[in-house]
Amino acid sequence: IHISIKEHSKDGLEKFVERITAMNEVLECHHISGVFDFVLKTIFDDMEAYNEFILNKLSVVPNIGRVETRFSLSVRKYSTVIPVTNKRNR
Repeated sequence: IHISIKEHSKDGLEKFVERITAMNEVLECHHISGVFDFVLKTIFDDMEAYNEFILNKLSVVPNIGRVETRFSLSVRKYSTVIPVTNKRNR
């Protein structure tokens, strides 16, 4: 979920992050550059649960200006391994 906030003051950012990171559905919250200010990685059982989250949790958070959601249709690669190379072995 991509989110733009209205107020970019330190206090506005901190209050937004505090509310968002307290939500169990939010797995990750990244402050990003570009058109949007934050991207959230979230998880839901189904579309009904997603809809409930948007209507009853996210929409009541102050300072949100714009929300845009993208859904993963399939996973083509998933890894959490970061390859480490030794400069001498190149």
